Amino acid sequence: MEGVNDQGTNQATLHTSPDCLMPTSRTMAGTPTYDTCDVTLNFNAGCGVKFPTASSFGPAFNTNGGGWFASYCAYISHARSFVNPDAWGTPAAYFPNTFCDFSTHFDPQNIIINLTLCGDWAGSTYSQGTGCPLTCVDHVNYNASAFTDAYFDFASIRKATF
Repeated sequence: MEGVNDQGTNQATLHTSPDCLMPTSRTMAGTPTYDTCDVTLNFNAGCGVKFPTASSFGPAFNTNGGGWFASYCAYISHARSFVNPDAWGTPAAYFPNTFCDFSTHFDPQNIIINLTLCGDWAGSTYSQGTGCPLTCVDHVNYNASAFTDAYFDFASIRKATF
């Protein structure tokens, strides 16, 4: 999951060393942002894919009771009650290794769950919203009560082998 502020649409992104590209045409439901995954280009935007579902992130995702994500170089997102892998269909995002040797660009992975306040992406978009007080850093430093509802609530995190 990747997004900022009250963005409604999730984005899946790979951030790599140089020479990792994604094909322009891929079988996926989402919309690609960039084809190059290199962190030194496009201000570290990576090769992202915006999900097609408006309720895959943020307040709309929460209002729907959350959901689940499956990741295997493709990302699939559905409502919590929809767990039949045989009916998953076209992934929202797909990252084939056609033009990117995953063995040279990725080490063993870890799941990192965090709320990055005022990071590269969130910090640069903060002032673009309407009614945002102060700077992002000042808002965080002087308004601790604004973050009482800033948390994740996971029923579980599971690893499956297919």
